[in-house]
Amino acid sequence: MKAYRRLSNTLEHHPILTILTLLLLLVISSAIYLSITDIRFKIPDETVQISMTFNDNQELIESKITPEETDKTRTLTFPEAFYFCLVTFSSVGYGDIVPVDEKGRTFCSWLILMSQFFIYALLPIVTASIIDLNREKRRHMMDSSAS
Repeated sequence: MKAYRRLSNTLEHHPILTILTLLLLLVISSAIYLSITDIRFKIPDETVQISMTFNDNQELIESKITPEETDKTRTLTFPEAFYFCLVTFSSVGYGDIVPVDEKGRTFCSWLILMSQFFIYALLPIVTASIIDLNREKRRHMMDSSAS
């Protein structure tokens, strides 16, 4: 009960800072988890194949650059995991990094549910706190100007 009062008091006086801190904590901890586990992701590979044809005088006759289509899966580095968590959490979901195993899909489902919780449950609390603070400030200003 004491922890609830403390959280309620913090939300009341610093709602935006509290929510942003919780959001950042969730995204960073998720990114750390993804970067140290063995969850595999399909990541676009930026490899290209370059072919050049020369004649007998070493003059370039033809050159061709084609991207190689590869389906490589690997674990994520921390910057990639942070980017992935931020994109998933913000519900943008570009689809450039995709989990390929059951463990990864389960984790991503959890991350999506948590983002929806932040958007639909905590955002109204923050908004109500800000409105209440503005009302209190107006009342205080009106009381001090009336005196």
